[in-house]
Amino acid sequence: MAVIFSKSTTEFLRRIRDNNNKEWFEEHKQEYLTDVYEPLCLLAKEMGEQFSDIPNVVYKASRIYQDVNYPPYQHYRNTMWIYILHNAMMWNQTPMVYMELSADGIVFGFKISKPQSYVMENFRKELYQNKDFFLDILKPLKEKYDINIAGEEYKRKKPCDDDEIAEFVNKKTLYIHFTVPAGRELYSPRLTEKLKTAALDFFALADYFMPFLVKELPPEIPTEEKQQKIQKPKTDSSPIADKYGGFMW
Repeated sequence: MAVIFSKSTTEFLRRIRDNNNKEWFEEHKQEYLTDVYEPLCLLAKEMGEQFSDIPNVVYKASRIYQDVNYPPYQHYRNTMWIYILHNAMMWNQTPMVYMELSADGIVFGFKISKPQSYVMENFRKELYQNKDFFLDILKPLKEKYDINIAGEEYKRKKPCDDDEIAEFVNKKTLYIHFTVPAGRELYSPRLTEKLKTAALDFFALADYFMPFLVKELPPEIPTEEKQQKIQKPKTDSSPIADKYGGFMW
């Protein structure tokens, strides 16, 4: 696979951050198309097409144009995104695999950035009942990637006596990601394969969270049967969602 991003990619994103106006952008639009937009779309396709046989899973690459009707009222983004998620109207309430590209490099992983409160409550209930199922998904990600766990926390701390899950119990939003700083790895031809693999790996978290978008969770199923449902993401349906009747967003 040829090199996707180059020093020109991150340099353009640094310069649009410092020159966020129509005159500068129009003068450098071809650089944006060649160094940022086209490679971003190519990478999105490389990652997203791995999920083509899963119903309702879509992938999207962001454009640089921001809506001037919303703050911060700038014309252009200085970060670019790729999303892989179960198709939804409210994408920011939906668990997803994401990649953010900026002048500083790449942030890649899983996020649910603006979930309804009951979604995280369902997550907590599942953790209390069967933490091992979630930890078994998380463990290989920790071993394979230098992940960070982040997200907004409740001001009134949720009670939890279990150190293994305490940091998750108090999350209002959740981000689990790793970084690729601007530099040799980011500009390497091996980056595409790494991110394609990471997309498959982190999609297991998106699948895990999808059932929590249902307000009322059905009764628990035996752990052994649940564990048998854990598959690689490339299947005919969402593996953990089968527990809840094959729910898809």
